[in-house]
Amino acid sequence: MKSNTVFGHLVHHFAVHPENLATEALSYILGTSPAASRAFTNFVRQVLTDCPFDLRFGTQQVGLDKSIPDMKCVDDAGNIRVIVENKFWAGLTDNQPVTYIRELPVGVGALVLLVVPEARLQIVWDEVVTRCGKKEIQVCDVQKLQAMFAARIGGNHYLAAVSWSVLLDALSTATGLAAEVDSLNDIAQLLGLCRTMEQEAFLPLRDEELTNLEMARRVVDFSNLPFGIVKEALNQGLIDKKGVRDTPNRYGAGSYVRISGYSAWVGFHAYQWNRFGVSPIWLNFYPDYCPVAEVRNSLRRLRNATPPRCFDMETGNYKWVAVPISLTSGVERLRIISDAVRQLRIIRDELGVQEPLAASVTGLTDSPGSIPEITPANQEEDLAVETILELGAEGGSLNLFGNRDAAGQWRFWTRTDETAMNELLDEEDLRGLGSPVKTGEAVSSLPEAFALLDKYSWCGMTPIRVHPEFRLAILDEVQKRGTPEEVASWSSNPLLNYEGTERGQGA
Repeated sequence: MKSNTVFGHLVHHFAVHPENLATEALSYILGTSPAASRAFTNFVRQVLTDCPFDLRFGTQQVGLDKSIPDMKCVDDAGNIRVIVENKFWAGLTDNQPVTYIRELPVGVGALVLLVVPEARLQIVWDEVVTRCGKKEIQVCDVQKLQAMFAARIGGNHYLAAVSWSVLLDALSTATGLAAEVDSLNDIAQLLGLCRTMEQEAFLPLRDEELTNLEMARRVVDFSNLPFGIVKEALNQGLIDKKGVRDTPNRYGAGSYVRISGYSAWVGFHAYQWNRFGVSPIWLNFYPDYCPVAEVRNSLRRLRNATPPRCFDMETGNYKWVAVPISLTSGVERLRIISDAVRQLRIIRDELGVQEPLAASVTGLTDSPGSIPEITPANQEEDLAVETILELGAEGGSLNLFGNRDAAGQWRFWTRTDETAMNELLDEEDLRGLGSPVKTGEAVSSLPEAFALLDKYSWCGMTPIRVHPEFRLAILDEVQKRGTPEEVASWSSNPLLNYEGTERGQGA
């Protein structure tokens, strides 16, 4: 959803630090609207019951240890009563919230209030509570109000976090009842900015981001880290990779594994990191590859933990379970991997010991609706699967697979994979398209197998793998079906053109 206000549109496209402009807008509204100012105070009094009315609002004032809170709300005696820190997607600085807490006046009721997108509320709150604990600041009497957390932090000082939408809705209601039309419109403009910042997928680029090679290095590190974690977990026997492979997705890189008998994907997932702020590395359980409801139930202790360590994900009607693998900061890579593997052990124990999967599963992707098996629906025997022909095309691939029973009788089937094409589409475009991976029914003769391939104009594709037993049979079929250019291309391909192949094999 895009902003329906000019302010939201302009700030989103041209402002380098939208938080600063949002702070100035909020301060302006509180300073010019009696109804909004009173509503703000009433809102604060849910936590700080003795907060006086007629506060004065100042922005970007240097405080303790050169900290610069977004906004200070001061009473008539000059005492700081509320320190407000506004956030969209920027991380907390070293000063937040501990330095702000220490700036609160002794013996006077005061509050540190963080205003954040609703999607970040739980994560930010957990982080500030953790930071307080590390600095031996007691957080007591925690309570959850309407889209707001609040707690006492000693004496008559308090800490709270609230969503932009809840705070601005309170101000909007008050100015509307007071018929302050201009202020009501100003709040609508600010609310439009907040909605834009919460919902727009692309954040404006900053020069320092493009020239910051540490950021690029981090992306490389996060992309490589899952494979180190998987390798060590394999060494310790916590997982296995039989029949599965390393598989990237549109948000990162990772690998499919089996943990406690369940197929799952472990890797760098930027979207989930951006949404929850917990970790760049995730273990995802997709419904195509395992019983998600069963996994969800087994991991209920992680879902109900504080903070949560397991999340329900949903895109349209497609639902999966995502478990963050927390990373240890300030240590070497081996220590990070060791701690990540420890977390995999906990997840495995929560899942319990399951029976191993009966069928070999290869070619897994994390695209919604994809089919994990390369064996066809009517193939019941667990026999060795061989690639007869693998073809590449723009946006996907076409495979002809086969296996033979104890009597030597072959069966063949096709599989198409348009995952690469789907990677170019956004989530809205993907809805309703179904699986990008489709496995066909099995046939029992080679002519029938080529008839299956004929549905896809296969002679115009590029051969990637060719079963040696079927080289000449395949080349014969190309000569029957292909254009002169296609026949020449296949004939000159080293996969099919070499001396020593006896005509008639595979017929």
